[in-house]
Amino acid sequence: MEGFKRAITKHIELINKNMKEGEKKMKQFKTMQEVKQANKQIGNHFFDKKTMEFFNSKIESSLIEKNEKQYFITSEQFTGPGEYIGKRLYTIREVKPNGEIKTIGEFQGYNTKQEAKKELKK
Repeated sequence: MEGFKRAITKHIELINKNMKEGEKKMKQFKTMQEVKQANKQIGNHFFDKKTMEFFNSKIESSLIEKNEKQYFITSEQFTGPGEYIGKRLYTIREVKPNGEIKTIGEFQGYNTKQEAKKELKK
């Protein structure tokens, strides 16, 4: 019985090790188009035309890799009633392995695209 318990324990340890290694090798997207497709497949609307128009949002970079994670930069510009047009500001986004998009830091937290890129290089 002890031999069986040891074998099961080793098997479970091996499974756990493989799962942890698999987490490190999460899906990496090659293009923004792949990110858009994955985001749509999980039922999200981040890149939908109407969503992008509502926030007056633009994709300002290609994928940026850092510490085995993927990021990109967006910009948004508020337009209000009448002729009010706010300043275009920039946001860092993280791409999750399933295609979900997560805001990193503050929404519109950067005054320029260069500031956002500099933050990602830290």
